[in-house]
Amino acid sequence: MIEDVIHRRDVVARLRAGVLGPDLDEVADELRRLGYTTTTVQNHLRAAGHLAHWLARQRIALQSLDEATIRRFVEQHLPHCRCPIPRATAPDCTGVAPHLLKVLRARRRIFLPRTPKPKPVDLILQAFAEHLRTN
Repeated sequence: MIEDVIHRRDVVARLRAGVLGPDLDEVADELRRLGYTTTTVQNHLRAAGHLAHWLARQRIALQSLDEATIRRFVEQHLPHCRCPIPRATAPDCTGVAPHLLKVLRARRRIFLPRTPKPKPVDLILQAFAEHLRTN
């Protein structure tokens, strides 16, 4: 539970109120199970809270959350961030991202990105590359 690592009630309330709130207990448990320090778990949860705040302000549906959305948050938002909540760091955002996405996908709150159907030219190039490897 996030209360095991974050003791300020106002921070816990803000995290729980966000779109990712229902999933943060499981993220925290996963990070602790993997041996992350309490400080790192706290920072990663705050980063997830900042991401949730940004998703809401940008009107980005949770179902649209994926690696590219998080990359945009880190690369485009964080350098110019003026959010009224504590600012997340890029390492904490990229650190929590795979764990957060894993939990959200396991809980079926988001889905794996669809792989586009290969174009005919891609199939030809793939076959040619295979030919070069085997001959």
